[in-house]
Amino acid sequence: MYSIPVPHYEDASLFSYIGPSRPFTIISSNKQFYYNLYNLENCFEYLPANWLCERIFTMNKINSNNEECEIQMLTENNHNIIPKSCNVKNFIAEFEIWHELRNNEWLYSITYPTQLSIVCEEKTTKIENVQKLAIFELQPKCKAFTSNFIFEVQSQMGSHKLSNIIPMTIIDEDDCGKLLRKTFHLVVSD
Repeated sequence: MYSIPVPHYEDASLFSYIGPSRPFTIISSNKQFYYNLYNLENCFEYLPANWLCERIFTMNKINSNNEECEIQMLTENNHNIIPKSCNVKNFIAEFEIWHELRNNEWLYSITYPTQLSIVCEEKTTKIENVQKLAIFELQPKCKAFTSNFIFEVQSQMGSHKLSNIIPMTIIDEDDCGKLLRKTFHLVVSD
């Protein structure tokens, strides 16, 4: 589970994130069973980002009574409500976070619009403005950089379909986010 801060739309320096209850959650393709793991000790990566795990003794049945945050968010149809079981944290900050998902793909969360320079095959530089939260994919033989980070594709691994599940919950639109906007007051000093 990736716990990356999500920016609020009305205030670029106000962020929220949901802390995962465990580092790994395995969920069946039909979304009927799940299992939580603390590590991948008994698992084998047979393709990049695809794991096969042994010794899972008991899979838990997913039903409407499940109270675990991750299971509710990955299986419920109503993504506009953050389950009460979720560990939601809110904070004010200015930062630039990049988390590598795989060889040439990064998930980022950025406080303010940031220039991303992209150079492919040592030719002209293309400038993109990146902001908020998104996934960035860098093509082979390209490099990219911001004022704080440098990104480079290490090698082309072939291609396969990878399903990254990012629930489309708008974390700052739930009741907690609305209350937070009313109680947080930023003081700017000259």
